[in-house]
Amino acid sequence: MSGRKEGRPQLQALMRAARSHEFDCVLVWKFDRFARSISHLLHALDEFHHLRIRFISVQDQVDTESRSGLKTTL
Repeated sequence: MSGRKEGRPQLQALMRAARSHEFDCVLVWKFDRFARSISHLLHALDEFHHLRIRFISVQDQVDTESRSGLKTTL
């Protein structure tokens, strides 16, 4: 199922679970596997920040729990 043509129900389920505090970390392989646009990515990261949910992108070497937001090793 294409994420461009459908509503991305699994992403919607993830965001509902985040709002219910069902987990404290989101781990993705790469930003583009999570968000289809920069604005969506920034909105989601802001929401995760307010919910105190850590976000890690392995290939992009980003970990929002580190001081700089960047982490060279996981």
